[in-house]
Amino acid sequence: MRRSHAGIRIILRVVLPISLDKDRLGIGFIFMIEYIWHEAASFEGLHPIMQVSGVCFDELGRILLLKQTDKPGTRWNIPGGHPEAGETPDQTLIREVYEETTVHVGEASMIGYQEVVEAGKPIIYQLRYAALVGRVDPSQIDPAKGTIHERLFVSPEDAMHYIVYPQYREMFEAAVRWFESTRRHRSTQ
Repeated sequence: MRRSHAGIRIILRVVLPISLDKDRLGIGFIFMIEYIWHEAASFEGLHPIMQVSGVCFDELGRILLLKQTDKPGTRWNIPGGHPEAGETPDQTLIREVYEETTVHVGEASMIGYQEVVEAGKPIIYQLRYAALVGRVDPSQIDPAKGTIHERLFVSPEDAMHYIVYPQYREMFEAAVRWFESTRRHRSTQ
């Protein structure tokens, strides 16, 4: 996979209060999770990497979204998941995108990461890539979930209408910049 040029560091802090149901759990409190966006082209020094996801573009510049059908109430998201033992982030991206959407990843580059900070827990990292779709195969069962997920290609302008996570906005903007730069580079060759 091609690595992009060094990115500019952009930090976005999104703090999501999560309330636990007092009646169900016997406790009642709110805790905060902070998502800090860093635009970067390298994952060196980030540990532990708990998730690798990709903003995948088709030839028309539309973004691939998926909706997991194994859980009721699941929202649209970008494909991705947890690295397996001994797997590089690039390998995780390729495997997860294919398992969840049966889409082959072509050229890809890391565009940044989310630093996830939760009180009382170690900081974890979620890597974010931008990628070109190589080929779209017929839908198949996701081996990790045992179901076929919905997939959808949407314009970058519409992506945030489907995605409800505010911390994704800067990630989508970085991915669109990568896609436009990659398209310009390819057109001059």
